[in-house]
Amino acid sequence: MGSVFSLSSAQIDEMVAGLISSGVLYLWGGRENSTSRLKEVCSGGMGLVVPWCDQMRVLRHSSIGGFSTHSGLSSTFEAGFSGVPMLSSDQFPNSKLVVEDWKVGWSLRIELRANKLITREAIAKTVHKFT
Repeated sequence: MGSVFSLSSAQIDEMVAGLISSGVLYLWGGRENSTSRLKEVCSGGMGLVVPWCDQMRVLRHSSIGGFSTHSGLSSTFEAGFSGVPMLSSDQFPNSKLVVEDWKVGWSLRIELRANKLITREAIAKTVHKFT
């Protein structure tokens, strides 16, 4: 999600459950210290977890149908330049660009102050918008 904000274990579990229930194949690039936990919860053959990948190369691959991003400016521009629709989240000004201004994606808002999770159902429903 970026260098400052990190997902909680509970939110990771919801995201994984949402991805699995959506039935889509996915690639999850995570920080080196989080990939072992991700590999545990992402079992089942629908996903691949890697500690690093060449994001631009991945985004330009023809099999990529969407990109879940923390909406950092670099990631947002890379996906936009690659023509990949985005599922944006915690960097709200950039998320607004994606959803309202450019109309190239959807937003799942993480309510940091309310300490609420984005549910697996909301994740699965939004992921289906990519297909």
